[in-house]
Amino acid sequence: MRKSYTFRVLVIFILLVLLQWFPITGVFLMMFGAAVWTGYIPHILAGAFVLDVWKRDAPIVLLLIPVLPYLVYCGLYFAEQKEMRDLEREIREQNPSIITTYNPEEHAIVSEHSLVQTYKIPVSYTENGNVPEGYMSHRLVTKNLCDDARKTEDSIRASIVSKYLRGARNKKFSNLCYFRMAEKPNKTLLKIKETRTANKKVRKTALQFFMGDERIGEFVRAEYAAAPVFPKFIIGCALISSTPRWECTAQLRREKVQLKTYSVTDEQGNNTDYISALLGIDVYEDEDLNSFIDYQETKDVLGELIERKKNETPADFDKWGLRKDSAYQPVIGEKRGYLSFKGMVYSRNKGGPFREFIKQNEGKVVYLDIIAKVNANKRGFGNYGVCEIGKECNGRTDNYYRFEKKGGGVHRFEKKGVFKGFFLIGPEAPSKCKRNKDDNDTVTILTVIPEEELGVE
Repeated sequence: MRKSYTFRVLVIFILLVLLQWFPITGVFLMMFGAAVWTGYIPHILAGAFVLDVWKRDAPIVLLLIPVLPYLVYCGLYFAEQKEMRDLEREIREQNPSIITTYNPEEHAIVSEHSLVQTYKIPVSYTENGNVPEGYMSHRLVTKNLCDDARKTEDSIRASIVSKYLRGARNKKFSNLCYFRMAEKPNKTLLKIKETRTANKKVRKTALQFFMGDERIGEFVRAEYAAAPVFPKFIIGCALISSTPRWECTAQLRREKVQLKTYSVTDEQGNNTDYISALLGIDVYEDEDLNSFIDYQETKDVLGELIERKKNETPADFDKWGLRKDSAYQPVIGEKRGYLSFKGMVYSRNKGGPFREFIKQNEGKVVYLDIIAKVNANKRGFGNYGVCEIGKECNGRTDNYYRFEKKGGGVHRFEKKGVFKGFFLIGPEAPSKCKRNKDDNDTVTILTVIPEEELGVE
């Protein structure tokens, strides 16, 4: 038996498993993918059994040892294939063929992903809590119009169009740009929300569609981790850095299969793009992109920005360089007889109005209803790089605001970056941070005042 091929392969297999089990030798084997190629040795072992029987070094009955596992796997494979196709058919039968017909004159599509680089729509939106408008718009724009519009505001972003479906993934379209800016939709919202569920075999993504606040339908797509036709294994050990720990495993290498859950097919019987089918919109082809013409809505929106830029005067801006009609400007009012500040506080000069409000009301009780973006936690926030337009700042001027309890101690709010209530504004003091000691950095304490302790009803 020691001279048989089966014995020799078995010794090599056991030796490789043991060498991987010990971390000292296992780390080096892991670097060379030992767990993958060790997974092929069971097949070599089965072949050794057959070879030994063929050479009559072993009785023919031993063929059952390699054959039976393959027969069992074959049965499990076809059972799983049936399970996968049954699931595919079940989801497809439940999925709608259409949700609604998209009308660009009436609807504004809001999704987690930009859709304008794939579908023939003038604009799509994504929700964004980092801008006061609450949304970012996404448009496909010709390069000339893009170049003119991107000069109007520093919050506008544009990039080269370089990836598309249907064979043009790596193709660049020099005549186009992908244009993004802060913009609130002014039409009926057609929202697409994604929720995901998963187990060891199936990962489902449910797309829920809303017209305004009303849910109008759901579409489910699924991915199945299927056993391959020919079994492939992972047998070995690896370092799990997140724990960290040395972990060994022996498992089947499964293949991800996207289930055909669409209920609509094209003329050739192939599944069509599900967003296109569900909303009744077309997909861009290469020739459409090469001959692209700007949508009239895009011309109007960007044309207004360009025209406003041409006609603006210094009187249109505040001391921080922000337009006086900008969404970054706060609402100043009163709350129970105390001065109030409501709005979002941003970093850099967009946080200038807040810094000015705080400095002007030092030593007073005020009401704040603010969302701090982007440098905030539950006990305070930083307003970084603040400097009035036309004035020289030593380095960059950073202002930090820390909330404290009345009587002392740090006050922590329930939600990061969301601060609401009455506060006593302390003096603006130089920062004690040694790293930025020459940058005019400051710290201001805002003491939380319980509403029941206020003197004015």
